[in-house]
Amino acid sequence: MNSGEIPEGVEIEQVWAIEADFAPDGEARRRPVRPAHLARLAQLMREGVVIVAGAVGNVESAFIVVRVADEAAARGLAEDDVYWTSGAWSSIRIRPYGLVKFNDAGQVAEGDAFEVRQVPHG
Repeated sequence: MNSGEIPEGVEIEQVWAIEADFAPDGEARRRPVRPAHLARLAQLMREGVVIVAGAVGNVESAFIVVRVADEAAARGLAEDDVYWTSGAWSSIRIRPYGLVKFNDAGQVAEGDAFEVRQVPHG
């Protein structure tokens, strides 16, 4: 391990987590703007800005991980989202997020066996 106690082959990238709570009437507000919201997320994913995004629970909140320069840039992305401007989201929290990644030294070698399991949704 290095001096930061991170194992060889592992690195932590500083990114940002956006947590957005849906308004009590968020489902009704979300429905008509959902295609635009998803299209924007897809474009930001293609650009490498959005790493992962999705609803949490029974559409109680959203969780989006973004690769941007700072908290203000993450907040700007969230506030420009149609879910915010339409009132579907009632609050937004931005927090630093340490994305654990494998570097070249930690990649799975060809032929290594591993199992992929689907996680059931509650």
